[in-house]
Amino acid sequence: KDVPAKPYFEDVVALTVAIDDARRKQLSELCKLLGYRERIVGDAQVLKGPDIELRLIPQTEALRGIQEITMRVRKKPKEEEFRFGTKSVLRFRGNGFATWSF
Repeated sequence: KDVPAKPYFEDVVALTVAIDDARRKQLSELCKLLGYRERIVGDAQVLKGPDIELRLIPQTEALRGIQEITMRVRKKPKEEEFRFGTKSVLRFRGNGFATWSF
């Protein structure tokens, strides 16, 4: 197994996904069958499972697919923010989490 000597990332804990209504309903029904709890926060349908939270937001022409990944991290690097291109930003928080937005 090829593992970095001192990895920063532990686990993915949340995903924000822009999804069309039909797929959102299908995914929501499946997650509820698997025991996920549902709540609405603004325009997001939040499905909370035992190990991950899915935030489903409406798909638009500009938003489609994974929009944000929240990860549990072991440590915070010296720099708190890393940019990859014009839209992709990885931010390390002081609370043991990092958020990668697309």
